[in-house]
Amino acid sequence: MPLHPIRPRRISDILRRRKWVILFSVLLIHIGPMVYCILAPDLYQSTMKLLVIPPAVSEGKVQTTVNIGTMDRLKMMNRISSVVPASLE
Repeated sequence: MPLHPIRPRRISDILRRRKWVILFSVLLIHIGPMVYCILAPDLYQSTMKLLVIPPAVSEGKVQTTVNIGTMDRLKMMNRISSVVPASLE
């Protein structure tokens, strides 16, 4: 059996004759999995519990300002601002 060289014209003829086989194969490969993904039941389920623990602040470290008057708050803020280094301002 003699071997014939493969020419571009011969390849295009083969592809033209087999275009429907190629087209249906490509469509089957793409449409089949897509139909399966749409019709398959969901097999996963996820639940989550979120536990939120508020931060605890020691009463000795933080002084409350809720029960004091406006003038006392201003005095306290002036005292705090005088302690802050100039590099942080």
